[in-house]
Amino acid sequence: MTAVAEALRDVDSPEIGVVWDVLHTHRMGNTPEQVVRLVGDRVLDIHAKDARRKPNGESGWDLVLLGEGEVPVRGCLEALGGAGYRGWVVAEWEKKWHPEIEEPDVALPQHARLLRPWIQETLA
Repeated sequence: MTAVAEALRDVDSPEIGVVWDVLHTHRMGNTPEQVVRLVGDRVLDIHAKDARRKPNGESGWDLVLLGEGEVPVRGCLEALGGAGYRGWVVAEWEKKWHPEIEEPDVALPQHARLLRPWIQETLA
């Protein structure tokens, strides 16, 4: 995330920013507070999804329903809310690339049920 923050410093335009995919910053070891400190004022939207590390020492991550993994989605919203963020929150579900995950008609309503109160409590 540091490299992204450095690149943004060279672009003096509020119209240029980042899409924060919370899974990728989490798997790279960045905390929500670190991301917001580095690029919080340049976040254009946040992609909310959850995952957990593959079992038995396998490399990679398994996408799971929101709240069933280890990605601190609510913590990301809290960090952004504390910085005054009022932008988009996108429920991202990658069924096309991961056919093994739940169907969108199961996942997206489940995401909405969790995200609605989280957004009201953290970004309002």
